[in-house]
Amino acid sequence: MSSKSGKENRSRSTFFGFLDGTWVANRWTPRTTKYAIAVVLSSFISITASYTSMGFQRRLEKLKKEVKELKMERISVNSTLVQNRRITVIEERVKSAELEISSPDTPPIYID
Repeated sequence: MSSKSGKENRSRSTFFGFLDGTWVANRWTPRTTKYAIAVVLSSFISITASYTSMGFQRRLEKLKKEVKELKMERISVNSTLVQNRRITVIEERVKSAELEISSPDTPPIYID
């Protein structure tokens, strides 16, 4: 039982020693400094990559929405064009402009 309480005391003293700074003061070496710098730089790179990817994702969603709106607009314009190309609509527009229209009585002749 004494060995278990000794391990608990040592782990507690290490944890609290880390919090109050005695662990850092007693065990800090140049190798530890390099490791700490690497951990901090890795954290910064990870955070930057996360924010960048979130920005790209927001931009992608915005562009998808814009593409969807443009597709709907294209359908609307196409239907308007189809409607305006009908012979009856063209004849009505010509008559409203008081122009004369002449439609051929014979079908066109195709030359091969």
